[in-house]
Amino acid sequence: PSAGPSDPLQALHWSAHRLPLREGCADIAVLDLPFGPTVKKIPPLFRSRVPTFIAELARVLRPSTGRCVLLSQTLQRLQVCLDSRFFAHFRSREVNVGGYLCYLVTATRSEAVWTSDADGDE
Repeated sequence: PSAGPSDPLQALHWSAHRLPLREGCADIAVLDLPFGPTVKKIPPLFRSRVPTFIAELARVLRPSTGRCVLLSQTLQRLQVCLDSRFFAHFRSREVNVGGYLCYLVTATRSEAVWTSDADGDE
């Protein structure tokens, strides 16, 4: 359902590979990565999909003010994926999610201008 005038927050479910948004138009994005029993599948996920997801966040977040919030059980791999050209002010906090140690990570979009070759597809 769409948000009405009294409901300023709208949550949408889209593919993280290619968001149907123009560059630099989003103020905030939230990404909940797999954890728990599925964490055994994380190495291939982090090599192939997570860098693409995070590049897509960099593309759609507003430069200088856009923020992202990520939940992951693998902090070090996530830090590697957060390209320092496009993200700054990286912060993390340990959280317990159903008995699993996870990390809630926030980052601010840098001032860098997005280029189409930054996502590795070109």
